[in-house]
Amino acid sequence: MNLNYIEFNKCKDKNRVKKIYIESFEKGERFPFWLLKRCAKESNVIFNAIYDNDKLVGFQYTIKYDNIAYLMYFAIDNDKRNIGYGSEILKQLTNSYNNVLLSIERSTNQKELKYKRKQFYLRNGFIATNK
Repeated sequence: MNLNYIEFNKCKDKNRVKKIYIESFEKGERFPFWLLKRCAKESNVIFNAIYDNDKLVGFQYTIKYDNIAYLMYFAIDNDKRNIGYGSEILKQLTNSYNNVLLSIERSTNQKELKYKRKQFYLRNGFIATNK
C-alpha cells in the first residue's frame, strides 16, 4: 500500500471523488458538494483525494485547529473497501494529530450502515462518547 494524498483541486478524478461522496453519505448527511469545494479553499480545511499509487481509493475532508482534526467526511470507494485502506488512512491521520474528532449518527440496528461505521471507528481506536 503506497498512499498518496492529493488536494482535491489538483486531483485528476474530481468527478469520481464526488461520486464516492454521494454514494457514501445519505442526502441528509451531505453538504452541497459545491460548498465543500468552496470551503476547501480555507487554510484550515484539508480536502484530499487518496490514491494507492495512481488508483483512487477514497477521500478525506478534515477541518483542523492547532493539533486537533475534525474528520468531517471520509469514504473509501465501494470497490476498495475491506482491504485495509480505511484503517491505514485513519492510522496516518491519528499519528498526525493529538486529537481526532468525528461525529456519526446513532444506530443500534446491526444491519444499518450507520452501525457498521461506528464499529469500524471503534475497531480503529476511536472512543464513543455518546454525546
